Amino acid sequence: MIKSLSRVFIALFFIIYFAVVLPVNYASAVTAGSSSTDDCSEAKLRAIGVTVSTCSGYTPCKPGGGVNFVNNNSADQQKKVFVIGDSLTLGMVSGGLLQKLKDKTYDIQASWDQLEEDDNIKPTYRGASVEATGGINVAGTATKLRSRALDLKDVDLFIIALGTNNDSDFPSAATSLLDLLPDSVSKENILWVNTYFSGDYEGRNTAIQAASADKFTVIDIASAVQAAEVQAPNGGDGIHYSPEGYKLRSTWLADKIVAQQSGISASTEGVSPTGGCECPASSTPVETGVSDQERYRSAWGFLTSPAGMGLTPAAAAGLMGNLEAESGINPINMQNDAPLPDGPELPTEIEPETGQRVVHSAIRGRYGYGIAQWTTAGRQTGLMNFAVEKNMSSGSMNLQLEFLKKELVERYAGVLAVLQKPTVTVNEASDEVLLRFEIPASVILPPRGDSTPEKKAASMRARAERGQRILNEYGGQSISYVANESSCAGVSGGAEGLINPDDPNQANAPCASGTTEVGIIDGYRNGQPVKIKTCSVEDGLEVNAQVSGQVSAMFRDARAAGVNLTANSFRSLEDQISRYIEVCGEKGIPPSSGPFPYPEQSSFKDPTKANAARYCPGVANPGYSNHGMGFALDIACDDRLIDQTYASAKNNKCWQWLNQNAQKYGFYEYGKGAETSRNNIAAYEGWHWSINGG
Repeated sequence: MIKSLSRVFIALFFIIYFAVVLPVNYASAVTAGSSSTDDCSEAKLRAIGVTVSTCSGYTPCKPGGGVNFVNNNSADQQKKVFVIGDSLTLGMVSGGLLQKLKDKTYDIQASWDQLEEDDNIKPTYRGASVEATGGINVAGTATKLRSRALDLKDVDLFIIALGTNNDSDFPSAATSLLDLLPDSVSKENILWVNTYFSGDYEGRNTAIQAASADKFTVIDIASAVQAAEVQAPNGGDGIHYSPEGYKLRSTWLADKIVAQQSGISASTEGVSPTGGCECPASSTPVETGVSDQERYRSAWGFLTSPAGMGLTPAAAAGLMGNLEAESGINPINMQNDAPLPDGPELPTEIEPETGQRVVHSAIRGRYGYGIAQWTTAGRQTGLMNFAVEKNMSSGSMNLQLEFLKKELVERYAGVLAVLQKPTVTVNEASDEVLLRFEIPASVILPPRGDSTPEKKAASMRARAERGQRILNEYGGQSISYVANESSCAGVSGGAEGLINPDDPNQANAPCASGTTEVGIIDGYRNGQPVKIKTCSVEDGLEVNAQVSGQVSAMFRDARAAGVNLTANSFRSLEDQISRYIEVCGEKGIPPSSGPFPYPEQSSFKDPTKANAARYCPGVANPGYSNHGMGFALDIACDDRLIDQTYASAKNNKCWQWLNQNAQKYGFYEYGKGAETSRNNIAAYEGWHWSINGG
């Protein structure tokens, strides 16, 4: 089942992949909608190895396309934020606006409740940091906000996105709204987003600009749309957007707000790339990256902790000395002479002949990447596939440490045996890794290479010295390691999966390791046919290839916890029609006769909507279900379907495990746990878990 306004669409399949044409502008490894409040903070980014650059004289920024300022050291970032708006704001909130601002360390609550008002036609998102209602104008918003005086009194920064819906007297309405805001908030901290739609948007924006005077600052999204910096409305009515469109709009707005608050224009003109970060061309790029201490502590904790590899300090130091020589123990390090720069993901591309994703031809089998500088095509492909399997960024520190262990266990058992000797010395460990695991050119003698005995001995000596220095520094430290820690980017080695439900090329998505391709078939997304690839997981469970790794990992981890999950997922259009007719009959509602899918999706917000099938609570209209894309699971516990109502489901051991863990794999209960959804007896289904809570 799916809601017409879902909470957060999980972003971008696997990562925004890199173009073949150089130079490559790497996209950030961070996506919106993280399930944890700190999963994608700057501290978290550093901990997982994502470079955070500083532009001299400017604020830090995350890696990624366009200017994306973070201003982590500014007091502005601690400002308490409140968002006010209409249906366009509903869409941006669903697209992750609140979480994106939170990720930039503003004081904002990213959760909200969805209320149904005005005869269930106009939804409202209400939370500690938001008040937005579909179809509302400025005067109506002022009326609603009068009851929220206590929530507004301590706010430092207001974001207002109103004006699409007409006010008969805009200046008076704007004054009524602004009078409700604290007198202490300056013009610079009241940001009014103007509007763009098919109609007299210019007249509305003229009124907004005229009313601003000394009262508020205008964020000019209309000009950004005209300049193609922001996508024009693509929702079909000239006003609204698709879920992906709202996501892009919310990203632009979040970046614009941070730039405005920092006193820096977010224009994309005059920028120069520095690694994955872009800074104003007038500044001097300074790569700060993740600190040595953070990277080294992560590696030491993994190598010596029982939860990681459990090596002795001497063995860990010998191994780390080699990793330091190879990459500086930097998971996003690209070999110095490579044609591609450092980036938060191993570069990949779609192979035209097969349609499969492969390591980018510019570096495949030629240049090293990551902490161990994986260079051969086979090892790079192994890293890429392992990242997909674990649903983590290939540039994640934790992911690469786990892959290092996997290689040692499965392919380099002899090296591992030496490292696991209780009496191994730093020199012995270092030599073993150098000569039988890393094997750089400096140690390959003729006829296989052109090094010399002197160069080989010097290389062995230098790496052992690095290991001894590391042992001296970290040998007395006990640093814990938490297995399978969230990666943010592999949203999330366990936060939310990097899934793009609207990807037009998702039929090319690979099935995860350990799953079996079923075939390329017709799915249905928002009433439109989409070619998708499905994969068989767990005894014939057929899911979309994009989530095959997540589902496989979730079921495997549940079994390890003593929880027996089974499920069904993909449902053809014909099966969805049968389900629709069945549920309508159970509810005593005459089903629409078809043909399906109808052009629009109806819901409890407007069950009489034109061009839409009649709404029956508990089932999505054919062509609009997450099951039709293989993105939803109907889950049974010990072969018995989990109970429908929240009151019963919450006592089920499998539901309890899912409630605690499913979000790590990108799956959510109906309504993402909102109280209003759990109390919706007609619509809630305890067995139903999907990528967006719909």
